Amino acid sequence: MAINLLEKVTENLGLKPLVKIDPNTQQTKNTASGQNEQTLAQALVPAVLAGLYQLSKSEEGIRNIAGGDQHGWASLLFGQHKEEVIGNVAGLGFSTYQETEIKINDVAGQAVKIIREVNPDVSDNYAKMKDFIKNQRDNILPYLPPQLHLGNLMDNSTMDDNTNKMQGPVSSLMHKIEATFGGNETEEDAQKKTNKF
Repeated sequence: MAINLLEKVTENLGLKPLVKIDPNTQQTKNTASGQNEQTLAQALVPAVLAGLYQLSKSEEGIRNIAGGDQHGWASLLFGQHKEEVIGNVAGLGFSTYQETEIKINDVAGQAVKIIREVNPDVSDNYAKMKDFIKNQRDNILPYLPPQLHLGNLMDNSTMDDNTNKMQGPVSSLMHKIEATFGGNETEEDAQKKTNKF
């Protein structure tokens, strides 16, 4: 059974299901005002998972995900843009900076726990874990609020592209083509292709 990391993290943390971003309006559909906790979760969970996705693209990043316990996930995921990302998430979620940073670490810890449970025997071969995280991309991006500007901050413009929020047969085909020919290729994958010639 394929695991949807975003849904599993949301469920494990006792949060209500998140709402997809409407690709036309770039807003969440059917969100009631006055639900600060849900609004924070809507920004927080996809941002953390997008950060894990980006982190998993490097060998060092995947080692950090597979390795020991981390308490400073916010720094690891967002690096020099940590303060801006936390500020953007806090602003969207009507939360304080400190509370948001704690929740980012909690969400990341839960996500990493699930990733490790799904991939228990990685030892020195991280390919299976990397593939699992890479395959979560299409489950994460439809929920990622564009107001976070995460793609711009993490040098991955496809994160903020509203076409990633589209669903359906044609959109799914286009996402698969994009994954095959670009966007999802890691530095390691590119190096392997170069070494073949």
